[in-house]
Amino acid sequence: MKIAEISGRQYRIFMVAGIHEDASYVECRAMDNGDCVCEIRIDSPEGLYLMPMAREADVDVVAETIAYAKEVARPSAGAASN
Repeated sequence: MKIAEISGRQYRIFMVAGIHEDASYVECRAMDNGDCVCEIRIDSPEGLYLMPMAREADVDVVAETIAYAKEVARPSAGAASN
């Protein structure tokens, strides 16, 4: 899990294991209201997919979530996978 402050707002970015499929997910949630702001599906270290959201997302938040998804998708590259 990672806490990120972007544009004065705090976000919690974390990995969620898929239960009924092979994919895992990385979610980014706003800490002030718990809203899911961004979600990335991880099929493989090379297969990262931005999931559609019903509202606009800050580009910096999406970029930070993608960076974290890349870290956890490739734990052997020296990144923590928690």
